[in-house]
Amino acid sequence: AVAEAPAPAAGAADESPEGPGEPFGEEVDSADASPFQARAEVLEAHERELSRRLKRTLADEQNELLDLLRRTKPTGVDELLPPVDGHAARWVASAREVLAECAAAGATWAGGKAGSVDDLAAELARGLVQPLRDRIDRSFAASDGDLDDVADRVRALYREWKGQRLVEAAAHYTAAAYAQGVYDAVPTGGSLRWAVDPAAGPCPDCADNELAGTLAKGEEFPTGDRHAPAHPGCHCLTLPADA
Repeated sequence: AVAEAPAPAAGAADESPEGPGEPFGEEVDSADASPFQARAEVLEAHERELSRRLKRTLADEQNELLDLLRRTKPTGVDELLPPVDGHAARWVASAREVLAECAAAGATWAGGKAGSVDDLAAELARGLVQPLRDRIDRSFAASDGDLDDVADRVRALYREWKGQRLVEAAAHYTAAAYAQGVYDAVPTGGSLRWAVDPAAGPCPDCADNELAGTLAKGEEFPTGDRHAPAHPGCHCLTLPADA
Protein backbone atom coordinates (compact mmCIF):
# COMPACT_ATOMS: atom_id res chain seq x y z
CA ALA A 1 0.00 0.00 0.00
CA VAL A 2 1.08 3.56 -0.56
CA ALA A 3 1.92 5.62 2.50
CA GLU A 4 0.92 9.05 1.29
CA ALA A 5 -1.82 10.25 -1.04
CA PRO A 6 -0.88 12.79 -3.71
CA ALA A 7 -2.22 16.32 -3.34
CA PRO A 8 -5.02 17.41 -5.72
CA ALA A 9 -3.74 18.56 -9.09
CA ALA A 10 -3.25 22.29 -9.57
CA GLY A 11 -5.95 24.14 -11.45
CA ALA A 12 -8.94 22.21 -10.15
CA ALA A 13 -10.24 25.14 -8.13
CA ASP A 14 -13.63 25.11 -6.47
CA GLU A 15 -15.73 27.67 -8.29
CA SER A 16 -18.98 25.76 -8.05
CA PRO A 17 -21.99 27.37 -6.36
CA GLU A 18 -23.50 23.93 -6.04
CA GLY A 19 -20.99 22.88 -3.37
CA PRO A 20 -18.79 19.78 -3.25
CA GLY A 21 -19.72 16.45 -4.72
CA GLU A 22 -19.65 13.28 -2.66
CA PRO A 23 -16.05 12.01 -2.57
CA PHE A 24 -15.30 8.32 -2.93
CA GLY A 25 -14.34 6.31 0.08
CA GLU A 26 -14.08 6.79 3.81
CA GLU A 27 -11.40 5.91 6.30
CA VAL A 28 -11.53 2.19 6.88
CA ASP A 29 -9.31 -0.45 8.46
CA SER A 30 -8.28 -2.38 5.35
CA ALA A 31 -5.14 -3.28 3.47
CA ASP A 32 -6.68 -1.66 0.37
CA ALA A 33 -7.72 1.55 2.13
CA SER A 34 -4.73 3.65 1.14
CA PRO A 35 -5.24 3.53 -2.66
CA PHE A 36 -8.90 4.45 -2.24
CA GLN A 37 -8.12 7.24 0.22
CA ALA A 38 -5.54 8.59 -2.23
CA ARG A 39 -8.17 8.62 -4.95
CA ALA A 40 -10.75 10.29 -2.70
CA GLU A 41 -8.42 13.14 -1.81
CA VAL A 42 -7.62 13.80 -5.46
CA LEU A 43 -11.10 13.39 -6.94
CA GLU A 44 -13.12 15.53 -4.55
CA ALA A 45 -11.95 18.78 -6.14
CA HIS A 46 -11.81 17.40 -9.68
CA GLU A 47 -15.32 15.99 -9.53
CA ARG A 48 -16.60 19.34 -8.36
CA GLU A 49 -14.72 21.15 -11.12
CA LEU A 50 -15.95 18.84 -13.86
CA SER A 51 -19.53 19.22 -12.63
CA ARG A 52 -19.13 23.02 -12.72
CA ARG A 53 -17.80 22.97 -16.28
CA LEU A 54 -20.49 20.64 -17.55
CA LYS A 55 -23.22 22.75 -15.96
CA ARG A 56 -21.80 25.87 -17.58
CA THR A 57 -21.82 24.14 -20.98
CA LEU A 58 -25.39 22.99 -20.38
CA ALA A 59 -26.54 26.51 -19.44
CA ASP A 60 -24.91 28.04 -22.53
CA GLU A 61 -26.48 25.41 -24.77
CA GLN A 62 -29.92 25.89 -23.25
CA ASN A 63 -29.76 29.65 -23.81
CA GLU A 64 -28.73 29.14 -27.44
CA LEU A 65 -31.56 26.68 -28.05
CA LEU A 66 -34.21 28.92 -26.55
CA ASP A 67 -32.94 31.84 -28.62
CA LEU A 68 -33.08 29.74 -31.80
CA LEU A 69 -36.60 28.58 -30.96
CA ARG A 70 -37.73 32.20 -30.81
CA ARG A 71 -35.90 33.37 -33.92
CA THR A 72 -35.95 30.52 -36.43
CA LYS A 73 -39.16 28.56 -35.76
CA PRO A 74 -37.54 25.13 -36.22
CA THR A 75 -39.50 21.92 -36.76
CA GLY A 76 -37.06 19.46 -35.20
CA VAL A 77 -33.88 18.97 -33.21
CA ASP A 78 -31.63 18.91 -36.28
CA GLU A 79 -32.56 22.53 -36.96
CA LEU A 80 -31.61 23.49 -33.41
CA LEU A 81 -28.39 21.60 -32.86
CA PRO A 82 -25.37 20.70 -35.00
CA PRO A 83 -24.83 17.07 -36.05
CA VAL A 84 -24.10 14.69 -33.18
CA ASP A 85 -20.31 14.80 -33.56
CA GLY A 86 -20.25 18.59 -33.58
CA HIS A 87 -22.70 18.73 -30.69
CA ALA A 88 -20.57 16.34 -28.65
CA ALA A 89 -17.37 18.24 -29.42
CA ARG A 90 -18.21 21.15 -27.12
CA TRP A 91 -18.81 18.72 -24.27
CA VAL A 92 -15.52 16.96 -24.98
CA ALA A 93 -13.79 20.33 -24.78
CA SER A 94 -15.45 21.00 -21.42
CA ALA A 95 -14.36 17.68 -19.93
CA ARG A 96 -10.98 16.82 -21.43
CA GLU A 97 -8.72 18.93 -19.22
CA VAL A 98 -10.21 17.77 -15.93
CA LEU A 99 -10.22 14.12 -17.03
CA ALA A 100 -6.57 14.43 -18.06
CA GLU A 101 -5.72 15.77 -14.60
CA CYS A 102 -7.54 12.84 -12.97
CA ALA A 103 -5.71 10.35 -15.18
CA ALA A 104 -2.38 12.01 -14.41
CA ALA A 105 -3.10 11.76 -10.69
CA GLY A 106 -3.87 8.04 -10.98
CA ALA A 107 -0.71 7.44 -13.01
CA THR A 108 1.39 9.39 -10.52
CA TRP A 109 0.05 7.30 -7.67
CA ALA A 110 1.04 4.15 -9.59
CA GLY A 111 4.47 5.55 -10.47
CA GLY A 112 4.05 6.10 -14.20
CA LYS A 113 2.50 8.28 -16.88
CA ALA A 114 -1.06 8.53 -18.14
CA GLY A 115 -2.17 8.09 -21.72
CA SER A 116 -4.82 9.99 -23.66
CA VAL A 117 -8.29 10.52 -22.19
CA ASP A 118 -9.82 11.49 -25.55
CA ASP A 119 -11.87 8.30 -25.83
CA LEU A 120 -13.16 8.72 -22.29
CA ALA A 121 -14.13 12.35 -22.92
CA ALA A 122 -15.91 11.32 -26.13
CA GLU A 123 -17.79 8.57 -24.29
CA LEU A 124 -18.91 11.07 -21.63
CA ALA A 125 -20.05 13.55 -24.28
CA ARG A 126 -21.98 11.00 -26.34
CA GLY A 127 -23.65 9.65 -23.23
CA LEU A 128 -24.99 13.11 -22.47
CA VAL A 129 -25.88 14.53 -25.87
CA GLN A 130 -27.50 11.55 -27.60
CA PRO A 131 -30.31 11.03 -25.06
CA LEU A 132 -30.69 14.80 -24.80
CA ARG A 133 -31.22 15.07 -28.56
CA ASP A 134 -33.68 12.18 -28.50
CA ARG A 135 -35.73 13.84 -25.78
CA ILE A 136 -35.75 17.20 -27.58
CA ASP A 137 -36.90 15.48 -30.75
CA ARG A 138 -39.75 13.82 -28.84
CA SER A 139 -40.65 17.24 -27.43
CA PHE A 140 -41.34 18.50 -30.94
CA ALA A 141 -43.53 15.49 -31.69
CA ALA A 142 -45.47 15.85 -28.44
CA SER A 143 -46.01 19.60 -28.86
CA ASP A 144 -47.73 19.34 -32.24
CA GLY A 145 -46.04 22.49 -33.58
CA ASP A 146 -46.53 24.63 -30.45
CA LEU A 147 -43.06 26.14 -30.00
CA ASP A 148 -43.95 27.68 -26.64
CA ASP A 149 -44.66 24.18 -25.41
CA VAL A 150 -41.38 22.98 -26.93
CA ALA A 151 -39.55 25.75 -25.05
CA ASP A 152 -41.17 24.72 -21.77
CA ARG A 153 -40.20 21.10 -22.36
CA VAL A 154 -36.63 22.09 -23.22
CA ARG A 155 -36.32 24.08 -19.99
CA ALA A 156 -37.60 21.13 -17.96
CA LEU A 157 -35.28 18.75 -19.78
CA TYR A 158 -32.19 20.87 -19.13
CA ARG A 159 -33.16 21.20 -15.47
CA GLU A 160 -33.30 17.40 -15.29
CA TRP A 161 -29.85 17.06 -16.88
CA LYS A 162 -28.39 19.66 -14.50
CA GLY A 163 -29.89 18.09 -11.40
CA GLN A 164 -29.08 14.45 -12.07
CA ARG A 165 -27.27 13.49 -15.24
CA LEU A 166 -24.34 15.87 -14.95
CA VAL A 167 -23.68 15.11 -11.30
CA GLU A 168 -23.63 11.37 -12.02
CA ALA A 169 -21.44 11.86 -15.10
CA ALA A 170 -18.90 13.95 -13.18
CA ALA A 171 -18.64 11.34 -10.43
CA HIS A 172 -18.31 8.41 -12.81
CA TYR A 173 -15.90 9.86 -15.34
CA THR A 174 -13.46 11.44 -12.90
CA ALA A 175 -13.20 8.01 -11.23
CA ALA A 176 -12.89 6.31 -14.62
CA ALA A 177 -10.10 8.67 -15.68
CA TYR A 178 -8.21 8.10 -12.43
CA ALA A 179 -8.54 4.32 -12.85
CA GLN A 180 -7.36 4.55 -16.46
CA GLY A 181 -4.33 6.52 -15.30
CA VAL A 182 -3.44 3.80 -12.80
CA TYR A 183 -3.76 1.21 -15.57
CA ASP A 184 -1.70 3.25 -18.04
CA ALA A 185 1.11 3.56 -15.49
CA VAL A 186 1.55 -0.21 -15.20
CA PRO A 187 4.30 -1.22 -17.67
CA THR A 188 3.70 -3.67 -20.47
CA GLY A 189 4.13 -7.14 -19.04
CA GLY A 190 3.07 -5.96 -15.60
CA SER A 191 0.28 -7.53 -13.56
CA LEU A 192 -2.89 -6.13 -12.04
CA ARG A 193 -5.56 -7.20 -9.60
CA TRP A 194 -9.13 -5.97 -9.25
CA ALA A 195 -9.94 -4.32 -5.90
CA VAL A 196 -13.41 -3.42 -4.62
CA ASP A 197 -13.58 -0.17 -2.62
CA PRO A 198 -13.89 -1.34 1.01
CA ALA A 199 -15.83 1.80 1.96
CA ALA A 200 -18.37 1.54 -0.87
CA GLY A 201 -19.81 -1.84 0.06
CA PRO A 202 -20.25 -4.88 -2.16
CA CYS A 203 -20.00 -4.56 -5.94
CA PRO A 204 -21.73 -7.77 -7.14
CA ASP A 205 -20.89 -7.22 -10.81
CA CYS A 206 -17.20 -7.07 -9.93
CA ALA A 207 -16.99 -9.87 -7.37
CA ASP A 208 -15.76 -12.31 -10.03
CA ASN A 209 -13.18 -9.76 -11.15
CA GLU A 210 -11.76 -9.60 -7.65
CA LEU A 211 -11.77 -13.39 -7.37
CA ALA A 212 -9.88 -13.69 -10.66
CA GLY A 213 -6.71 -12.69 -8.82
CA THR A 214 -3.70 -11.31 -10.67
CA LEU A 215 -3.80 -10.93 -14.46
CA ALA A 216 -1.25 -9.69 -16.95
CA LYS A 217 -1.88 -6.16 -18.21
CA GLY A 218 -4.16 -6.32 -21.25
CA GLU A 219 -6.00 -9.45 -20.20
CA GLU A 220 -9.73 -9.12 -19.59
CA PHE A 221 -11.30 -9.69 -16.20
CA PRO A 222 -14.52 -11.78 -16.06
CA THR A 223 -16.71 -8.73 -16.82
CA GLY A 224 -14.78 -8.21 -20.06
CA ASP A 225 -12.98 -5.13 -18.76
CA ARG A 226 -9.22 -4.64 -18.73
CA HIS A 227 -9.45 -2.16 -15.88
CA ALA A 228 -12.00 -0.51 -13.61
CA PRO A 229 -14.63 0.82 -13.59
CA ALA A 230 -16.83 -1.95 -14.97
CA HIS A 231 -20.11 -0.01 -14.97
CA PRO A 232 -21.57 3.38 -13.97
CA GLY A 233 -21.31 3.78 -10.22
CA CYS A 234 -18.50 1.22 -9.92
CA HIS A 235 -16.04 2.39 -7.27
CA CYS A 236 -13.45 -0.33 -7.92
CA LEU A 237 -9.80 0.15 -8.85
CA THR A 238 -7.50 -2.08 -10.84
CA LEU A 239 -4.26 -1.98 -8.87
CA PRO A 240 -0.71 -3.00 -9.70
CA ALA A 241 -0.31 -6.52 -8.32
CA ASP A 242 2.29 -5.41 -5.77
CA ALA A 243 0.34 -2.35 -4.56
